[in-house]
Amino acid sequence: MKRKGKPPAKPFKKGHDPRRNPGGRPKEEREVVLALREKGDLFVRKLLELIEDGNVRALELAMDRAYGKSQDRVTLAGDESAPINITTVRDTLLARLLAARKSRGDSGSAVEPVGG
Repeated sequence: MKRKGKPPAKPFKKGHDPRRNPGGRPKEEREVVLALREKGDLFVRKLLELIEDGNVRALELAMDRAYGKSQDRVTLAGDESAPINITTVRDTLLARLLAARKSRGDSGSAVEPVGG
């Protein structure tokens, strides 16, 4: 039975392996994160001020942080909500391309129809 999904991860090599990070995150980064967290109340107050002033982007940012980003759902369907047949779409586009080339007087010999 074949495994589905990602292949198994490669183990670390003994000695030097560029994927290892023995020193951890840089200390400067930790200091920046801590400084920003100390100012968290100030950031929230400023964000609320922007929202009250009608800043829609600030509102979107606050909603995304509080409730998570909304999912965009896209449904693709063919005639009468049937699934789209990719082969049919490809063949239709290829036929249009060949017809356009023919109307320009181009032989289109560089493009061969699929299955032909």
